[in-house]
Amino acid sequence: MAEYFVLDGAVKENHYRVAAHVAVPGGNNAAGKPWTVVAVEFQESTVSAVPWLTAPVQAELDNGTKLEFVMNIEVDAASVAKLASFEAALAAQVTVETAELQARLEFWGQEGTV
Repeated sequence: MAEYFVLDGAVKENHYRVAAHVAVPGGNNAAGKPWTVVAVEFQESTVSAVPWLTAPVQAELDNGTKLEFVMNIEVDAASVAKLASFEAALAAQVTVETAELQARLEFWGQEGTV
């Protein structure tokens, strides 16, 4: 589940730029680092793309309990339920982005000598 914020509407017809805030998983990555620490270290900045973001929500990005993904979502224009189509497309993309990021950061922070 993710909170989302529409940043631009209809960049192209039926395309929207969206910021999604996703909960960072509990526990540690394979290198033994807490995922919240990984989230803070990985981000170049925790400044949100959402100009109207409230301080409590910004704090979640700052402390690593949430990550922000900015993505483009295409909506099925023929859909009678356009909002449902939008949210389904967003949910699918958030799932993909989250899995890819966890795989990419699995060994973030690993140190050793060979």
